[in-house]
Amino acid sequence: TRTEEAPAQEPQWGSPAAAPLLVTDLADMLERTYPLQQWLVSGLIPEGLTFFVGSPKSSKTYLAYSLALALIEAGHANQQWLEHYDVRMNGPVVYVTLEDDEADSRLRIQELAPWLASIPRDRFLFVHGLNVPRFHEGLVETIREQILARYHPCMIVLDPISYLYAPTKKGGDQFAEVKDMLLPLRWIGKEQHCAIV
Repeated sequence: TRTEEAPAQEPQWGSPAAAPLLVTDLADMLERTYPLQQWLVSGLIPEGLTFFVGSPKSSKTYLAYSLALALIEAGHANQQWLEHYDVRMNGPVVYVTLEDDEADSRLRIQELAPWLASIPRDRFLFVHGLNVPRFHEGLVETIREQILARYHPCMIVLDPISYLYAPTKKGGDQFAEVKDMLLPLRWIGKEQHCAIV
């Protein structure tokens, strides 16, 4: 009789069952041509993972909303964000907000862009509420499968990302635990040419 093998599971970040290390020789690297760094906003926000950091109520959310608006309007020539930074990619944008509901998001958009009466569909998408899985509940896989594969955004905003952290172990190394949660976002952002903010 023939027995079927169980499908191979993708190794988890930092798991002992991870694939063998891939070792690359610098001699080979020097002979290759690599793509240039891709910028969402020239010289400021690259593809991969970027943090907006500041004290509470310092307008980080408004900054992220204004960036999203600049990206969805970036089809226009010489589009700039904050009247200074050149926008290199344009939407769509997926904004995951854990504090705002739809009315809050609409109000913020109206405050930042009162002239905006309509936009094309599938350019600026929202996920509102607390049904977003946390890191230890499959956040990275959800982003990969339900956002990146479906919508191909140039930017995903996770606001605030700290709500999505897994609980840290008592007496554990909080820095190492948070780093292990965040590094996969950097890699899938670069792999998919998307900024995760």
